[in-house]
Amino acid sequence: MLRCKSCGKRFVVDRGQLTFYSHQDQSKWNELILDTLNGVSLKETAAKINVNERNVFNMRHKLLVSLGTEERPIHSEK
Repeated sequence: MLRCKSCGKRFVVDRGQLTFYSHQDQSKWNELILDTLNGVSLKETAAKINVNERNVFNMRHKLLVSLGTEERPIHSEK
């Protein structure tokens, strides 16, 4: 949590991002995203990034929900 020097309000840098309120670092999120796109199982991803399967499930769910709520489609058919 950071504090604004001009107004004194506290804020977090990653608000509105996948890593918001996550105890996992960015490198684990990056690996999870790649594994999700490549169809790697939760169990394999959990072992690779050293996080339990339940947390990997929650992280993947957060990723998929965020992709489903995108205003602009990531991939559009022609």
